[in-house]
Amino acid sequence: MLHEKVFDKLEFEVSEIEKMLSSYDSLLELCKTNEPNLIEKTAAASVLHSFYTGVENIIIAIISDDTLTSLL
Repeated sequence: MLHEKVFDKLEFEVSEIEKMLSSYDSLLELCKTNEPNLIEKTAAASVLHSFYTGVENIIIAIISDDTLTSLL
């Protein structure tokens, strides 16, 4: 089982990803329906980067947990 500290980190990262996606929902919807201009593309790229950084943080937290490392 994941340590409580790791679980808290996972909850935090998922919460941050959800907040970020919610904040940029209108931009993401716009990009689905219309060809985005340079500014919109740049903003969407920033959102994508933030999303993947959050996912990376989740993966790092999981693989850094001693409980999981001992199973390898």
